[in-house]
Amino acid sequence: MKTKIAVLFTIIVFNNASIVWGQNQMRGPWQRTSQNQLANENQFYDGLTNLSQVEMEALTSCRIWQQQVTDGMPRTPPSEQPANYSSMTEEQKDIFDVLYRAAQQVKRSTDSDIERLNWNKAALLREKPIPLDPWRKINGKVVYVLSSDSGFMNCAGTVSQTIDGGVLVKSLLDITGDYFIKGFPFQVADGYELDASKFMAMKVGLKKLTTVLGEERTVTELDYGKPCERPEGGEKIEAEAKAPTPYEQKQLQEIESSLTEKRNAADAAIKRAAELIQKFEDDKIMEKQRQDLIKETAKKAVQARVLKGNQDLADKGDAYGLLRMGESYRDGEGVPKDLAKAKDYLTKAAAAGSPTAADALLKLNQVSTNSPATQ
Repeated sequence: MKTKIAVLFTIIVFNNASIVWGQNQMRGPWQRTSQNQLANENQFYDGLTNLSQVEMEALTSCRIWQQQVTDGMPRTPPSEQPANYSSMTEEQKDIFDVLYRAAQQVKRSTDSDIERLNWNKAALLREKPIPLDPWRKINGKVVYVLSSDSGFMNCAGTVSQTIDGGVLVKSLLDITGDYFIKGFPFQVADGYELDASKFMAMKVGLKKLTTVLGEERTVTELDYGKPCERPEGGEKIEAEAKAPTPYEQKQLQEIESSLTEKRNAADAAIKRAAELIQKFEDDKIMEKQRQDLIKETAKKAVQARVLKGNQDLADKGDAYGLLRMGESYRDGEGVPKDLAKAKDYLTKAAAAGSPTAADALLKLNQVSTNSPATQ
């Protein structure tokens, strides 16, 4: 009894340790930083447009699971992360991770469906096995047994008795009951297994017979027919028989349509993630452009205020205001570049006692004198 308790205790401790270890494995670089970022559904789904019903269900499922866990959901594996993943905000990473998981879920399901559909397609296109004696003469007519309108069917089962120039066969599946093949041309022993791909015969009706045990029975009768050579023009009939039947063609069309749909679904699942990456990149560029515009607007507003202040001083004959307005027109800062106005303001500033204006005026005159336009 003590031994059993000790073993049970060891198992419980081991299992608990495994669970803790598994949780610890989920932490570290894979752990979500904040669950508060998952509260705003509108923000979370922002930009995820034109989603299919399957994708939306997968997203919602991942989203609900993500909100319920306490240790966080693993991030997208590093090998699968896009180039700009590290520069994404936490909210963008949340969106991408869930969309990535949804895409993988759709793709796994789609890949499985595609594999199944391709197998079905290959089965329909597989070359049909040629049975023994493919050409028969029956009821005065030569037929190719694989033709869709020949009336011949595959025979599978176990020979139970040779009787009346034919064989009594026990059906392989024991569903359709025993049947009799009339004119069976092969010598076979009781217990011989008929291969459905080799033996074909035409159903013609019912037959009453007496078994070796003296039992009177009525069974389905098939006619093997008389084997014969291929008639003239038989190659065309054989080629037509090899082609898919109208029913098989319809199945192939349905399969091809489904394959196209499934492939599109798989491509779309991956495309969603790619579009999201591009959206994040575009948003970042637009945000930078917006910030640059704000800075440029603020800079121009400051320049306008400074320019107005300098203009007010200049209008009062202030040397400093005249100097700054001269420099502004000289350099084209806040106003169109105009050297004539620059000289006028600098001349007035120098006359008002500004040595800086006198020096700037001298240099401006030297540049004007040495310019090609004045030579």
